Parts: sequence; structure tokens; C-alpha cells
Amino acid sequence: MQVLWRSGVYCQHFFVRGPGAQFFEVQAVASSPAMPSEDVDFDTTKKELGQAIQQAEEEARRQITEPEEAQEPNQ
Repeated sequence: MQVLWRSGVYCQHFFVRGPGAQFFEVQAVASSPAMPSEDVDFDTTKKELGQAIQQAEEEARRQITEPEEAQEPNQ
């Protein structure tokens, strides 16, 4: 008896119905631990994250935003 499929293969599909509804083989992802095995300096990470957020907020404030024409007040 000939088997029409292979077992142990990871597959994915983008469309459930229609012409693109076909499975394609994907590479298996190796499981990784939830937490890194090495010691993490949370204070340094927190400081770096705070600096990145502050920099993003400053860049957002520097951008000139114009309201949509339809929302401008009548003069």
C-alpha cells in the first residue's frame, strides 16, 4: 500500500479556502527556554528601555503634525 503523505513534517497554510488553500512545508522551530540561562541585569535593561522610550517620545514631539483638512476650524 502506497501512503500519499509524509509523517513528522511541519506544514502551514495561509488560506483556508480558494485557489491558495494549499499546505506548504516549513522548518521546525527548536524550542527555547522561556528565560535565558545566563544572569540578566534587570536594572540595566530597565534603564535602557526607559532611555529608548524617552528618545521615541522626544522624536514624536519634534514631528510637525498637521490636522486633516476636513477637521480644520472654519475662519
